[in-house]
Amino acid sequence: MSNVKLCEDELHKRLSALGVEEITDPKALRAFLEGYDFMKLGQAINRGQWNSAMMILQRMDASVQKLGIRCMIQPLKTVRLAVLGRNVKQAKQAQAALIGKRVQLIKCMKEWESEGESQRE
Repeated sequence: MSNVKLCEDELHKRLSALGVEEITDPKALRAFLEGYDFMKLGQAINRGQWNSAMMILQRMDASVQKLGIRCMIQPLKTVRLAVLGRNVKQAKQAQAALIGKRVQLIKCMKEWESEGESQRE
C-alpha cells in the first residue's frame, strides 16, 4: 500500500514541475489529455470555423481550470486571441505550443505508469 502512495507522490511531483496543480483525479486528467478536443480544435482552425473553435476552447478552458493544469492556461489564451482575430497562422502556431504541453504531460504520465508496472513485477 505504501508503494502505491509513493508512486502517486512521484507523479504529483513530476506533474507539478510541468505546471499541474494538485491532481484530484489522474484518470480525468488522462482522459482530457487523450481526448478529441485537441484534434477538433485543429480541424476547426484549419477550416476557418471560428465559432466552433471558440466553443471548443471554452470547453477546454473549463477542463483546464477544473483539473488545475496551469501550464495550459497561457497557450489557451494565445489560441483564443488568434481565433478571435481570425488569424489562421497565429492560431496554428499557438495550437502547436498547446499540443507541445499536452505531449509533455502525456509522456510524464506514461513514464510514471511504466515505472509503476516495473515496480509491481
